[in-house]
Amino acid sequence: MVTTRKQNGVVPKATAKALLTADETYAIASDEDDDGDKKSGNAAPSSSKTKAAKPKRRRKFLSLLPTMPLDILYEILSRLAPKDLLNLSRTNKLFRSTMFGNRMLNVWRAARDAFDAPEPPDGWSEQKWAGLLFEKTCQSCGQRGVVNVDWLLLRRACRTCKKEHLFYGPKLKSRFPGYDPEMLEYVPHTHRSAWTKGWWRTRANSRFYWDEDIEEVAEVYECGCDEDWIEQRKELIAERAKMVKVYQGWREQMDKSNGDATTENREKRLEAVKARFREGGYEDRDLEAISVYSYGIFTGTPRVTNAVWSRLRPKLEPKVQKTMNERIMADLKPSIDKRMAILEGLYDAYLDTLRPSESCYCPPVDFLRVNADVIKVLEADKATDITEKDFQPIVEKFSEHVSKYQDDTEEAFLKSIPAGIEDEDPLQLARVVLRRDRSTRSEWYWYGSNIMDPEDNFLIGRDMVYTHTWARRRKMELRPGVFVDMPSKYELNSDGSRACSSIIMVSGLPPATTTIAEMDANDARFVCKSCVSMNGCDVFTWRAAARHVWFGGNQNRSIRLATEEEEKMSKENELALREGAKAWSCNHCRAFLEPSASRTKFVVLEHLKSEHDITAGDAKLDEDYFVNQRCRHAYEAPYRIPEPNTERFKSCATMSR
Repeated sequence: MVTTRKQNGVVPKATAKALLTADETYAIASDEDDDGDKKSGNAAPSSSKTKAAKPKRRRKFLSLLPTMPLDILYEILSRLAPKDLLNLSRTNKLFRSTMFGNRMLNVWRAARDAFDAPEPPDGWSEQKWAGLLFEKTCQSCGQRGVVNVDWLLLRRACRTCKKEHLFYGPKLKSRFPGYDPEMLEYVPHTHRSAWTKGWWRTRANSRFYWDEDIEEVAEVYECGCDEDWIEQRKELIAERAKMVKVYQGWREQMDKSNGDATTENREKRLEAVKARFREGGYEDRDLEAISVYSYGIFTGTPRVTNAVWSRLRPKLEPKVQKTMNERIMADLKPSIDKRMAILEGLYDAYLDTLRPSESCYCPPVDFLRVNADVIKVLEADKATDITEKDFQPIVEKFSEHVSKYQDDTEEAFLKSIPAGIEDEDPLQLARVVLRRDRSTRSEWYWYGSNIMDPEDNFLIGRDMVYTHTWARRRKMELRPGVFVDMPSKYELNSDGSRACSSIIMVSGLPPATTTIAEMDANDARFVCKSCVSMNGCDVFTWRAAARHVWFGGNQNRSIRLATEEEEKMSKENELALREGAKAWSCNHCRAFLEPSASRTKFVVLEHLKSEHDITAGDAKLDEDYFVNQRCRHAYEAPYRIPEPNTERFKSCATMSR
């Protein structure tokens, strides 16, 4: 038992072993066994080559706690919660006998009163009552995490144990043959079944009994019971039914107070984490990215140690950095827009030094936004006055930046090419068709359709790809939280490539190796048999035929080679048709460079005469004017041959009626 002070108030100087019995010395004996090798002379001599053993952390145990004076021990134990007292009582036999002794009743009551818990029912000890109220383990199988208590049965049981032990009252004879059904009047019952869920789980007219309670009552009932026992059992059942609301009210209040305490702890932990970030130079606006629901904050103590911080920081800091970057960029945006306008003016001046047939291959100025030197100038402090002089080192390398961007774009495309296209230069193959990257399209775009933006989705060869521009930009994450507009990328148009392959096969050439130059040299013409009508038939170039097949969404269109007569007639009339197409640009200025600004050959020649003093007779193709590759589809529009025999279509129409 626990030692006490002597009557004269002098504390005896007793050792721990002197005060412990044989059963009680187990804790100390086990600790001494761990160090026995060190104290005994049988320890093996240490070798100079053997590495020094890592010193063990000093073990902590409570074997001396029962040797303390009673009033000091009471003072310590009175500060513990009921759950801590239960854990302490399970340490060893000595603690159990001490904690379950009559002298400790005041300690248990004080611990219960600290939580405003109701008093235990008749026949219940403080220890048993504390176990029911404050622990969350099944009393039958020991499963953890059992939250609810059945207050009518005064049991905390998991769902599995309820199914095993609970049974419906009318089934007494099948469960316990030979037992008198009248005995159930003296057995505690509940209205909650283990098999049902929801609002109808509680059925007031149904009674469910615990089998162990049945057996306990049966031991007395079968042996004959007196009136006093019957009255006691009835009073016990009535008292439990009466106290259910009290117990439930206390449980709800405990849940509420625990929830409030948990919320307060989360707020304190969040503030501790924010304080750590503030030490790192972050502002309060940056810390709006984290909340009590963020990783590592929802659970844990309010104290954030260095060890905890080293674990939380890698998870939380990216969000905080993203918010900080967004804040900084929002403050810099007006300055960046002004500086970007200066850079755009310088880039336009550079493009003016090139011939339009060359400048059309240059990407929009947005491609410079990710350049390290440009970022340094654009994102300088907003108090810094940025002028054209600050961009001069960049201006001197414009041509290098353009070449590098084109190389990087082509390299990225080559990496994305699927297996099956094997060539040193896939962009020279006639069957390779590119399209604008789908990720930059409008969210309302129907990806499965080919009827929108065909000019952007059917690009063959470097000339069409490098000269192609699109107003919509793709968003590129420069760093967390910072997105910049960049020119759209390109990807393989698989459907268009299959359409091109079918046209190449009709030409009699191998699709796998035929180049664009070979198809241009072949210069064949094609007719779609499905599109022949009384208005005539269209004769296509190979690019226009492939686009016609792809645009219709039907790879099985009946494309045939044009006859010699059809091909001759088409080529004789194509010259006038192409001169009238809005696909021509001036090579002395950028007036007609944009696709929407391109004009007919006649208009461009008139422009050369009026603006550049070059007559139509002196103007030379590709030197003074050129075919804008951005308008290639308009330039190669099909020529329609009139149908010589329209009567056959009329007769077909009559028959169909």
